[in-house]
Amino acid sequence: MRRIAITGLFAPIASVLLCVSYAVRARLELGHWATYDNPDPKNLGWPIHHFLVLVSLLAIYPALILTTLSSFWLLHRRMILSASLIIASAVLLWLGMTLLGQSTVGDEFGAWYMD
Repeated sequence: MRRIAITGLFAPIASVLLCVSYAVRARLELGHWATYDNPDPKNLGWPIHHFLVLVSLLAIYPALILTTLSSFWLLHRRMILSASLIIASAVLLWLGMTLLGQSTVGDEFGAWYMD
């Protein structure tokens, strides 16, 4: 159960890395940072990368919820230190993802990607 809890923490990190790599790849291809409707992300010709970014964005919150639930199971099994560290990491990642989504960079990427 501890492995499940720890594995769930990697989904937000992988999602951020996929989003950054997609934006940087577009920057290298276009010669400028992509903006809303300039160009449409689906028209860049990278369907696999586009799909992976979408799936990773959809997997962030279920992964953090799964991590938190499995951490509570660890608490129930009296593995207090492991569970406490995993819960604290999940809370920090949850807050970080929320702040990233509300930031200008996250908002601009989201607007461009969901275009």
